[in-house]
Amino acid sequence: MSPRARSALWLAALWSAASLAGPAQAYVPPAKRVAVAAAKANRAAKRNQALRFDVALLRGEAAEPEATGTLLSAPDGRARLELRGAGGTLRQLRVGARLDATRDGRAVARGPILLPPLSLLQAASGGALQKSLAALGASGGLIELGHDGAFDAYVLGGRGGSALWVDMETLFPARIDMAGGAIVRFGAPEAFAGILWPAWMTIDRGEEPTVRIEFRGVSATATGPDTFRRDWLLP
Repeated sequence: MSPRARSALWLAALWSAASLAGPAQAYVPPAKRVAVAAAKANRAAKRNQALRFDVALLRGEAAEPEATGTLLSAPDGRARLELRGAGGTLRQLRVGARLDATRDGRAVARGPILLPPLSLLQAASGGALQKSLAALGASGGLIELGHDGAFDAYVLGGRGGSALWVDMETLFPARIDMAGGAIVRFGAPEAFAGILWPAWMTIDRGEEPTVRIEFRGVSATATGPDTFRRDWLLP
């Protein structure tokens, strides 16, 4: 057999192998299956409960926090954040996709997103996770593959809008895409009194500097009817 013929046969075999391997490598499991697995990971990490966080806000490359405060988040999509610093007291309240904010008791019309939908990290069932995504404007039944930095992910909700990125290997939430274009990235999980939670999150709106929120304490908490009322935004 001539060298040219051998080369042709080798290329044909390589193409055939690639065509067979391609569909397996590109296989994407159903969104429901990944949502169920991600929710199971939430339960195993004890995130499927109302949580209280001690947080610090840093901006850009700053080594010292600009503000510190507390954050409460419940699995049903309600959360609140209070930050105290030189610029006053900022409060943000999230109920599903709605986000309201005040600074020293005055409404902030277009404030930065500092309180993403952390309930996506707390959903206790696949159905609840998909419902939370749908409330944010994402398609709960859509899933794609994505790559960000050092990890490959399942993108629940698909790329281009609201979505939750789940690390393929660990099923740990790695990123949230917001409808307005902001991207929230989470650090590696850290154990806080038995609760696995990211050590930090960054919020990138395509502007500099990027905002970084460090989680310096996490604990289970109790919430009541008044915990997430809108009048909490007032001093």
